Amino acid sequence: MIDSGPPDNKKLRSLLPACYRTELDDLVPPSVGDITCVEKELDLQRLSHIFDWLWVAGRPMPPRPLHYQLLLNREIFVTERMDMHLVWTTGRIFLKPIPRFLLEPCFWKTYLSCDKTCKSMQGCSKECKSQSLRKRAIGFLFSYTALILHESDYYIARDKHLLPSGGLNKIYYFSRRPLLRGYMANWNQYGTFFQDNFGWLASATVYVAIVLAAMQVDLATKALANNDTFQSASHRFTVFSILGPLAASGLIILFFCYFFVDNWVVTLAYRKRRLRSIQDRLLPRQEEL
Repeated sequence: MIDSGPPDNKKLRSLLPACYRTELDDLVPPSVGDITCVEKELDLQRLSHIFDWLWVAGRPMPPRPLHYQLLLNREIFVTERMDMHLVWTTGRIFLKPIPRFLLEPCFWKTYLSCDKTCKSMQGCSKECKSQSLRKRAIGFLFSYTALILHESDYYIARDKHLLPSGGLNKIYYFSRRPLLRGYMANWNQYGTFFQDNFGWLASATVYVAIVLAAMQVDLATKALANNDTFQSASHRFTVFSILGPLAASGLIILFFCYFFVDNWVVTLAYRKRRLRSIQDRLLPRQEEL
């Protein structure tokens, strides 16, 4: 880390939010040396309770870049809650802008670094607050290295005010990725799958209902009431209108089961491979320490 010299209290104060909300919903202005405001900004307490199950909601992989989020018809919504960062639902994704204080070396030295007397620096297994906050901050900044891969992602981030003005000259880098399971995913969540497939089935059912109503009117007329051919066709179409939607619904459910199991197996395999890769990279570093 760059040696920033002695921290300027006035400068540090200007980097923090104007105020923060306490547990009693009181608004308190932050002060230099008070780590409470920083803890609020980097709070992940809600996620820590479900951390071991997050892989069920999605694969443990870096987020896709911003331009790809727009291709998935996800509108970018700004949130200042760290535990809402990268959370997405139908048609939207929540992103926390990069705070200015995370781009200042003096802030890291004051709030996110341990002193020599810290027990964590002396081999204690329990992390201190500074180390815990430091890991959260590094993970948060890492997410933006994945969100902003290309120049187009950079301009999207600037347009959505996700980057501090004048704080970053070039945050994006270029990379090539292999195509994964097709050119573009048709469904990014199970709700979209049912919406697309049952949507056309509902339209077809409405059309069948219109045809049945027309047949019922024709059967009431003298011209077709005694027509055996029309009577037989009407009977067969009635049976089809009953069994057809049921059969189509069954096929959709069967395909969903296959899609669900396949995605589950791929996710488990990817999680295992990803965690093994991370552990293999961390072991040499731990041995060096």
